[in-house]
Amino acid sequence: MKIKSLEIYGYGRLEHRNFQFNHDFVQIFGENEAGKSTMQAFIHALLFGFPKEGEYEPRLEPRFAPQYGGNIELEHIDGTTIKIERVFVHGKEKVKVVHDDIEKPIEWFNQIMNYMTKDTYKSIFSFDVLGLQEVHRKLTQEKLEAYLLQAGSFGSTEFTDLQSTIKEEQAHLFNTDEDTGIIFEKAKELQHLEAEIRAQDDVKAHYAQMYDTYQKDSRRVEHIELQLKELEEVKGHKEREIAHQKDAQEWKALELKLNIAPPQFPEQGINRFEALKHQAQNLSKDLELREEKLNQVTSEMDAIELLPDYLIEASRDVIKREQPIKQLHGDVRSVTQQRDTLTTEMNTLMQDIGWQKFETVKLSQKVQTDIAEAINKLEKQELERTQINRELQFVTLNVDRLSNESKALNKEKVHDERFNKAQELYDQRKALESKSKLFKKLGEEATAFETRELNKHKLQQTIFVITAIISLAALIYSFMNALWIPGSIFSVVCVIALLMVIFNKKPDVRFNDELAEEVKQLEDNIYKLEHDFDLSFDLNDQKVLRDKLLNVTVQLNREQSQKEALQEHLETIQKEIEATHKVLIQHKTALKIQSNYPNNRLTSAYRAIHKLVRIHDEILKCDAKIEEMKGRLDTFDQSILTLIPKLPVKTEAASIFHDLKNMLTTDEKEKFQYSKNADKRDLLKKEIEIINAAMQQNIDEQHALFEEAEVEDISSYYAKEAAYVSYHTNLERFNDLSELLRNQAFTYEDNTNLAEVPEAILNDQLLDIKTHIKSLVDERSNIQQHLNELERAMQQICEDDTLSKLKFEYEIKKNQFNKLVETYLSVNYIDTLIQAHIKEVREERMPFVIDDAAEIFTYLTEGRYTKIIYDEHLTTVAADGQVYHPTELSQSTKELLYIALRLSLIHSLRRYYPFPIIIDDAFVHFDKNRRERILEYMLKQQHNQIIYYTCNRSSTINSKQTIVLERNKKEVK
Repeated sequence: MKIKSLEIYGYGRLEHRNFQFNHDFVQIFGENEAGKSTMQAFIHALLFGFPKEGEYEPRLEPRFAPQYGGNIELEHIDGTTIKIERVFVHGKEKVKVVHDDIEKPIEWFNQIMNYMTKDTYKSIFSFDVLGLQEVHRKLTQEKLEAYLLQAGSFGSTEFTDLQSTIKEEQAHLFNTDEDTGIIFEKAKELQHLEAEIRAQDDVKAHYAQMYDTYQKDSRRVEHIELQLKELEEVKGHKEREIAHQKDAQEWKALELKLNIAPPQFPEQGINRFEALKHQAQNLSKDLELREEKLNQVTSEMDAIELLPDYLIEASRDVIKREQPIKQLHGDVRSVTQQRDTLTTEMNTLMQDIGWQKFETVKLSQKVQTDIAEAINKLEKQELERTQINRELQFVTLNVDRLSNESKALNKEKVHDERFNKAQELYDQRKALESKSKLFKKLGEEATAFETRELNKHKLQQTIFVITAIISLAALIYSFMNALWIPGSIFSVVCVIALLMVIFNKKPDVRFNDELAEEVKQLEDNIYKLEHDFDLSFDLNDQKVLRDKLLNVTVQLNREQSQKEALQEHLETIQKEIEATHKVLIQHKTALKIQSNYPNNRLTSAYRAIHKLVRIHDEILKCDAKIEEMKGRLDTFDQSILTLIPKLPVKTEAASIFHDLKNMLTTDEKEKFQYSKNADKRDLLKKEIEIINAAMQQNIDEQHALFEEAEVEDISSYYAKEAAYVSYHTNLERFNDLSELLRNQAFTYEDNTNLAEVPEAILNDQLLDIKTHIKSLVDERSNIQQHLNELERAMQQICEDDTLSKLKFEYEIKKNQFNKLVETYLSVNYIDTLIQAHIKEVREERMPFVIDDAAEIFTYLTEGRYTKIIYDEHLTTVAADGQVYHPTELSQSTKELLYIALRLSLIHSLRRYYPFPIIIDDAFVHFDKNRRERILEYMLKQQHNQIIYYTCNRSSTINSKQTIVLERNKKEVK
């Protein structure tokens, strides 16, 4: 898996940045605080998620960018592309994963990453200088060896740290060697609690004995209370007998009185008889009132006169036509008003277009279209003519201005011959100036050259003279000493030196005479031009003037051409406008409009004529409607004049509807009153019949009461009622006493016996019962006192909750002890699993890791170390065969050994975790040779992409594989 590109929306100091990673090895160079560590954190955040609040890792939210996050593009091992976008929006992290343009869930990507976490990734695939410095801490031999082995086995020391933590936890829980730990202390506490609980159990045994005694006395008290309850019931019965003895005696006397046949009398006989008498009086009064009201109603009916039916029907027919007739009058007024409005509008339209009367013209859509097109064309032509006139006026002004400007410039312009001579003078002055400078410079160089040549000639002559003198002295010495061969040589040298002195002539340095002649000729020409011609004007001004004149001439010619073209175009447009005017005059004639009518209103005139035709047709229709409606109204008026003489009321045609409605309303009221009186009459007759029947029924019911009471007159009836009431009063008292005694649980025999027993005997029996009750109450009081003493003693024992507290504390301690034991067993189990996993990894992975690490270590140390051995201990073998423990190695060599083991581990894991390696300036402590050696090795790697962050740019890595980070200028330091 390789990183192809990064796009940072905003993360720390990096904002709106794009980076392309097109190679397996990428060097990212930047100064301090340029954002190298920020980019590394950004890669971790996009692969594994943003840091959460409260984590040790900073969130690095941007200060200037509006968006927090970005996206990363990855190339999978199968060649497909994975794009991950993470942004932080509204306090929540949003993730989008796209695999070859197909959106995938984040779980799919986690599976692709083989569920690796951020910390594991950093431990294995991220290098930094702090990780390398760990090997230089003051570690013992065993700890350093373990640290290096952990780096080769798992990528970090997390397993070693976890083992140490587990050992400390085991010793904290239970130390079998020294019998210490939390579990041992908890066991001692449980034993102490068990002893205290056994002491409290003896107290509970004495409590059981007291409880048995308490139960026996309680049962005795319950038995006494049961006896007292029974005696109280007997006592109560006896007291009730004494209290109700007189009632029993009265009950017995009433029984003897009522032992006769009961008298017969109608139920509610007096009330019924009195009600019948009152009813007979009311019925008599009602009969008189009904007969009087019947006579009154009959008189009112005879006074009412009703209209005949034929007149009512005729009147209703007329009233039914009221709304249509009113509507017809309204329509006549409305149509007349509409006709007047149309006539006014028609006169206004005719006045607008100049018609004195309505004219008949031919109208069609084509005529309207032609008129609109002609007017539109005329407007365009007139607008174009106006525009041409405006342009022609502007061009004319420009031509006049340019002509005046050209005349003024021609006056200021000098003659062409003078201008050419001035230009020639200017050119020759320039040539004289340049050649004079050249001549001066050549003269200075010639003088210096002559001086150098003369000095050189003098030096040569001096050397030759000295050589000749020395040779001559040597020759004389040789001849004097008979040294013929050296003498011959010195003689030759002396002759050659003398010849060189003679033939070494003085150098002849000649100056450039042609250049001097050219300078002289130029000076003569300049003098001649200045004296032969009047050149007292500014050449540059004349050049500017001539350029300006040339531009003015070109502009003048162009403006004159444009003026001629505009004049021709104006004549053409004028002809077209005249033709369009003729067409519009023809349309005006066809529409019978005056020729001086404005052209721009001709379309409106056409619409007005079209509207006039429509209004004229509508006026004709209104006239026809008015004639038709007036005929219908005349017919109705004739029918009204026929009906008026037959009516019983005075009326006119104007108020016929109102009078007919009043007449019918009055007739309806009289009919209603007549019907109402008829109903009253019938009702009164029925009520009189009912009252007569009720009076006869009342008389029959009075005779029935007398027959039932077996009497013949009213006085006997009242006497019979008094005897009946006395009997039933005694019977009611007897029943009340029977009910009272029955409620006291007395039977008929009890009532009879009670009426016969003397009161003194009942009082003696009650006294005996009370004496027995008092003896039982005293016994119960003594037993109850003993029970209270037992209860207080038992309560004291119950209130002592020492045992319950001890048992509760015992259960709590026991649960804590069990949990500690479970924790201890779990820790032992985890320790066993870790030991087994470490053993398995070291047996299966370590041999390959060690072999691969040995090759890497040999390459990085340039062959100074050839092997890494892991038997019982981790050692290295130097090229001379010496074996070294890691503690004996130098600082940088230990770091190289650590790097070799880490790289070897990454190689062994690449089948499952082919992830990029991130190196954050981890090689700053190496010398240049070793750093370049490591980089050369990493450049050769092809399995894992390597991203190397550094502030010291390496010359080994070409610029195509280098990304330069620039510091953000918006930051304030």
